[in-house]
Amino acid sequence: MVFALVVEKLLGVQIARPPVIMARIVADGPGASYLSKKCPQAGLVACEFVDRLLSNSDAFLWDTSPATGIYAPAPIEKRRELANEQYRFAAAVLAYDPVGQITASFNDAFQQLRMVGLSDFLSAAEQAFPHLPRVHAERMARSSLWRKDFPIEIFSALTIFAAILSFVFVCVTLIMHWKAVSVEQKIFCFVILLGEVSNALICGALSGPHERYQVRLTWLIPVVALLLCYERWLCSQVGAGSLSVGHWRLLQRQTNLFRLRP
Repeated sequence: MVFALVVEKLLGVQIARPPVIMARIVADGPGASYLSKKCPQAGLVACEFVDRLLSNSDAFLWDTSPATGIYAPAPIEKRRELANEQYRFAAAVLAYDPVGQITASFNDAFQQLRMVGLSDFLSAAEQAFPHLPRVHAERMARSSLWRKDFPIEIFSALTIFAAILSFVFVCVTLIMHWKAVSVEQKIFCFVILLGEVSNALICGALSGPHERYQVRLTWLIPVVALLLCYERWLCSQVGAGSLSVGHWRLLQRQTNLFRLRP
């Protein structure tokens, strides 16, 4: 918002964001149904594209073919109008079919929550390659990822396994040792959980489920599991008398670095 305000004030140019929300609602179904039944009376620029509404939000936004794409091949003024009307469009669709749109959005969020693989790394590289400066394109062409020598499927499976195993460990630890886990650790766990769910709702429901959206937060789940495991180990060592008082105090000071302080 600040960037848009500064650019508009200094250069006198209106910043138009891509109609990501519009593309998602159309791909979900209720948006396409609304346009099919309410156009042209709705008075929306999107009505001009009612004959080629897409069930893929990425194609809606980024397909450059005039025969199949909508936003990317449109003239700049049409793009700006589509961007400006997306919030009005979203409100109209929500009023038209609230149950259908809310259900679709929660389904998108649920799908997003499950997508923690790494396949987007390869697809992103393929999309970026034609637009890279020569020196960077040559480096990418020599990389293991581009030559497909990198076992990305194996690392995707490891990422998914680590995330699931860590999540189960955190849940079991909190349930079985609720009183023993510190308040700071509980807060930390629930903040991370809230962040994971919020990320899925925001990115999945408003943009569309993509692995890169969720995998960038997935590493936090094993971090939580490791911290809980470390604290449980400290407690067990103290209970067994394996740690001296001086050693315990040193470890306690180190552990406090990971805790939320008032």
